[in-house]
Amino acid sequence: MKKLAPLGIALSMLLTLLLPQASVAQGYPAMANDDALDALESNLVMTVTETPQFIRFDNNFITQDVGLLIQPGGDVDPRAYARIARKIAANGYPVVIDNSPSTLVIAGLMPSMVPVIKAANPDIANWALAGHSLGGVIAAKYIAENPQDFSIKGLALWASFPDPENPISYRTDLVVASIYGELDCLVPPQTVQSLSWTLPYNASFHQIDGANHAQWGDYGDQEGDCAADITTTQQKIRGKRATIELVLEKI
Repeated sequence: MKKLAPLGIALSMLLTLLLPQASVAQGYPAMANDDALDALESNLVMTVTETPQFIRFDNNFITQDVGLLIQPGGDVDPRAYARIARKIAANGYPVVIDNSPSTLVIAGLMPSMVPVIKAANPDIANWALAGHSLGGVIAAKYIAENPQDFSIKGLALWASFPDPENPISYRTDLVVASIYGELDCLVPPQTVQSLSWTLPYNASFHQIDGANHAQWGDYGDQEGDCAADITTTQQKIRGKRATIELVLEKI
């Protein structure tokens, strides 16, 4: 049996705070709701492709030359990010959601699927990674451990930050943005700012007023989070806009 990789103190605290506390008999503790599942339907404008490894969204009329790979939050159903993925893809960026269980990847029980997903999508030459919560830690970890992967051009952290024991401050070649919610009580703005040293000096920081932690996805409320002052749709629209303007358009 493969041994559990040792986790640093900061990362262990992050796991404790950010893993959803709900329990279900099957599937993820935080399952995608109906809004997310509706966003998985293909139509005249959007093609949605589901495989065991990933979910891909493609605009049938517009294609940009940068793809976005989303790393889901810990113990969150990857399908919960379908709505924000679809909103970004509506602007022509191919968007892929990693189906890997985040908690197994961060614990070292499963390798990063980024190389596998890239190989399965050879039409995308340039990539940006995005990660919500624990998914952001995973995305930053991949970047820190794979400096030779020149296909990765950018990183969007959604309510997240790199593991302080594995910073990416030296990656000034990347387009990096930290996007966070004013009312996020799991990764509050002061935490994001206090860990800014883990990112390159030229990284962008953007606060979404009225946003909380859980509304990046569609999996319901999360224990310990604060109530948002904006709707889940408004948060996704503003998160989409910040991701495109601060990362994707600059690659």
